[in-house]
Amino acid sequence: PTTAKPTTAKPTTAKPTAKPTATPTAKPGNPYSPVSKVTIANDAVKSPVNLDSKVPQNLKAAYSTVKNAFSKENVSGSGKKVVDLSEYGLTVENLMDVVYYVQSYNPHLFYVEWNDVHYSIYPSGKIASVTLNCTSAVSQYDAVMAKAKQIGTEANKKANLFERELYIHDWLVKNVKYDTTTANCANMCGALIDGKALCEGYSRTFQYLMNQIGIETVLITGYAGEGHMWN
Repeated sequence: PTTAKPTTAKPTTAKPTAKPTATPTAKPGNPYSPVSKVTIANDAVKSPVNLDSKVPQNLKAAYSTVKNAFSKENVSGSGKKVVDLSEYGLTVENLMDVVYYVQSYNPHLFYVEWNDVHYSIYPSGKIASVTLNCTSAVSQYDAVMAKAKQIGTEANKKANLFERELYIHDWLVKNVKYDTTTANCANMCGALIDGKALCEGYSRTFQYLMNQIGIETVLITGYAGEGHMWN
């Protein structure tokens, strides 16, 4: 019998085809038409914002007592005022928190020297009373509030919240000069009456004006090369 010699064919390998090269496409032109004006929906005039709800529950009663004691209707003029806090069982730390919240959420109480706190304390370590000084700026209260109301009224003539905020921002930029030397530069009186304020004065004034037109605004303190305050 004859046996056929097996043939061994060499496997053929196909030559890989070259990867397709991406054809560069022209950069698309700007698909948007220029916009000359952005329309924002109109907003109804809002009620003023009250920040009292932000005070911790355990400090609310003492907060209200201090706030009310130094409200304009309860302050006859400049000078020291003692407030009885014996019923609240506050520690010194609690007291400093209360003073901080009253100052931070009530910029219209600009005539109180919140950074000069004196207190009497029981042997138990609980606070008996706090003493704070009202400055001569209290005599400017009506003028400050009248100016604030005027600015808020003009802001509320704008159609929406954005334009109202912008109005207040621009009013402060145009009418207040940065100054660190005047007696009221850290409060609303300096900004609205004297036309001079440092960062704290700008921030407290902006906070008050914004809250009056219904836009919740609080203060932020921090470090930006030096101590600083903003909204």
